[in-house]
Order: sequence, then structure tokens, then C-alpha cells
Amino acid sequence: MSELNTFFKKLGLTDEETAVYLFLLQNGISTILELAGGVRINRTNLYRICEKLSREGYVKRIAGRNTTKFEAVSVDFLRYKIYEKKRKAIELKSQYEEMKQSLGKFSKVSELKIKVIHYSGKEEVKQLMWNYLETRGECLSFGFRTLSEAVGREFVIKWWNEAKRRGIYDKMLANKGTFEMKNAVDIGARKKLEYGLYENLEERTIDERVFRIYYETFIYNDVFAIVQWEGNFVFGLEVYSKELSDFKRREFYHLWELAKPAKRIDEKT
Repeated sequence: MSELNTFFKKLGLTDEETAVYLFLLQNGISTILELAGGVRINRTNLYRICEKLSREGYVKRIAGRNTTKFEAVSVDFLRYKIYEKKRKAIELKSQYEEMKQSLGKFSKVSELKIKVIHYSGKEEVKQLMWNYLETRGECLSFGFRTLSEAVGREFVIKWWNEAKRRGIYDKMLANKGTFEMKNAVDIGARKKLEYGLYENLEERTIDERVFRIYYETFIYNDVFAIVQWEGNFVFGLEVYSKELSDFKRREFYHLWELAKPAKRIDEKT
């Protein structure tokens, strides 16, 4: 049922509206009283929900002499709703491209050279990490520990698989022992990777006396982002700035030249 709710949410229906449509689909023509007994929603709200579903075409309103009944339309109607949403999305995208220059003249946001976003807690930091998937080409990283400590192993597996599917190329610098620790903690995750552990990945180790790493860091596009955690305390920071990201990129490559290729583990172990 949760999959159905997710599907209908994408079409713009609430859980209650979905419940009403599915009840009518399963039970046929029904009165408000019959609906109330079937979906456990009070009659006042049901009238409102049914009227909305009727306006949007999901149900048909059947007016009788003494009562009004409702009937779900065929599931084939959903194909039309999907097409309609797709058409509107294409139309909106086209209008956006046309209006982008005009809107830019009025936007104060475009005048800002730096934008900083703070993320607090595991769920918010997941969003920061998902933003990394917008990387165009190459991401430069400083490895701290293993991100599965911060946001959970299952999320990291999904995130990694999606990154490799999109063809993101990673270069990662870490202090001695970091890669070994990452591999030891995440050894159980390797079998769930859809791509090889070293797919589009280069790793180098740098002596902590030269440069000590305290944060998990991402440098991509015009973004500089960090993730840090200690126990249950997890936070992240994103800085949108071409000047800063370019500076950090130069810093990274200077350190990259001072580092040594990391020893790779046997992926089969």
C-alpha cells in the first residue's frame, strides 16, 4: 500500500484522497456514508475530498433523488494524468529557459557571490551528500573516516551506486590508516555494490605531518562541502562559491602531488 501511496503522491494526491479513490475502485459506486465506514474519514472531509477528486477527474459524481454517490473512473485514466504532468513539466521547462534571463535581472540572489547552507542531523546530511550527485565530471575529496558512521551503511551503498551510475569520477586524499579503516568497517557492504569498489576512483595517502584531515570533504562544481560527526552528532556545511571552490581545488592538487597512491585491497575478500 505504501508503494501505491507514493505513486499517487507523485500525481498530487494526499493519502486520504488516495484511500477514497482506491476504496471506490474496489467497491464500486458508494455513498458518503459507505465511504465513511470504509476509509474512516469524517463525512465533512469526505465531501471536500470527493468534490476535489471529481474536479480532477478521478471520480464521477452521480446525483440521485435523495443522495449523491461517487464512482472511481477506470485506472486507464491514470495514464492520461501521467501524460498531463509530463506535458506540463516540459512546458514549464521551456518557459523557464525563456524567462531565465528576464528573471535574473530582478533576482537579488544572483548578486550574491557566496551562499552557505548548514545541515544538522543525519537526515539533513543525507541531503548534502545527495547534492554531491550533481557533480559534473570530477569530485575531489578529503577522506576522514567512513560516511556509513554518519548516515548509515544502506544509504552510503545507495549513494555510491548512484554516483558511479552517473559516471562521477572521484579523487580522494586521506591520512595513513584511513582507507584501511574504511575498508574494515564497510567490508560487508562490498557485495551490495553494483559497481567495482574502485570504479572511477583514485586514492592517495598523505602524511598527517604534512596535512592532517579532520573532515570528510567534497569539492565539486562551484561547491565546497564538509561533513563531520561524533557519535550521534552529525553536521554538514555547503558553501556555494566559485572563488572558494577554485581555491580549495588548487589546494587539493598541491597536496595530491605530495601524496602517494594508496594500497588497494582485494575486492574479493
